Amino acid sequence: MGRLGLWAIPAVAVVALGLAAQEQIEKQVLITRGSETSAQQKEQQLQEMEKNRKMLDAFAERGSLADLEKAMEAYGTR
Repeated sequence: MGRLGLWAIPAVAVVALGLAAQEQIEKQVLITRGSETSAQQKEQQLQEMEKNRKMLDAFAERGSLADLEKAMEAYGTR
């Protein structure tokens, strides 16, 4: 095997461990970014649901012209 053989196996092992560690770190970064994005998307969905709920509340009572006018005013301010 010689001198080169004695150093080759540990060197390859160190490189392999380094690559595996780097890959794991990159996966964790992607997961973290994904959860941040998911949190932002959830917040946007909640805001959209709240907006839709308010619109439904405004338009739910359409029994009279006054109710319809009130709903149109609410819709116009949004």
